[in-house]
Amino acid sequence: MQMEKIKTLPFHESVAKMLRECTTVDRFYVLYDLIMHTTIPKGHDEIIAAIDECFQNLAKDTPMHIDAWKEFVREMKDDILTRKQAIMKAEEDRTVRENRRVEIAERASSMISFVGSLDPLATKGDEHI
Repeated sequence: MQMEKIKTLPFHESVAKMLRECTTVDRFYVLYDLIMHTTIPKGHDEIIAAIDECFQNLAKDTPMHIDAWKEFVREMKDDILTRKQAIMKAEEDRTVRENRRVEIAERASSMISFVGSLDPLATKGDEHI
């Protein structure tokens, strides 16, 4: 018997799909635990949009204390946004460090060229004075 190949998706796409298809509060809590205990490398905005969609669907179809539910969802989205901002800050810091390394290397190269132009041995090749 041959196993059917399952199409895999990036984490954020899988979670967003599961949230959009979520029909019970219990299922939402399972997805909540998955999201809150997993590193999310990208797709934060897509997940947040799917959380909003899930919340709207569950609010229509499930009797619940809407205010308490809203607060729970807000805290969840805030946590995802905080993690997104941390990733963006780390990428920005990495870019700044890389730009600084390039700048230092360029300055060092210019200084070496300048010093080399002052050295009479460097301009005369094998001829020594």
